[in-house]
Amino acid sequence: MEKWQPPDFREERMRKYRLKAPTGVAADYFRLFVNRRAYTLQSDRPHPESGRHYYYRPTDKKTGQGLSLTLDTIQRHIEGEITIALYAINPATQGCRWVAIDADYKDALNDLIKLGYYLKQDGVE
Repeated sequence: MEKWQPPDFREERMRKYRLKAPTGVAADYFRLFVNRRAYTLQSDRPHPESGRHYYYRPTDKKTGQGLSLTLDTIQRHIEGEITIALYAINPATQGCRWVAIDADYKDALNDLIKLGYYLKQDGVE
């Protein structure tokens, strides 16, 4: 009997399992979640000392200007080729369409339920 081996999740092996996002998904994502065209990109390789992946603002190599978010970038993100981070707040209106809350600690579910209750009381759904 063969000994069990953990799955091989190396990046080069996982590429063949990536699915293509259906037409229109990137445009829907853009419409729902993008408040501004600025974004950050996760590093391809972890930092050698910390082992963490950092986010940086991608720039045009010739001009040094920050790149604007495109449908192609969103498509690549949805398909798992890259990881991006979006800004929730629209700088022109100081409003946002969504919020992200990181709750990965003990008893987080209880706190999230309470938060949901209080947000609903304030008219936030």
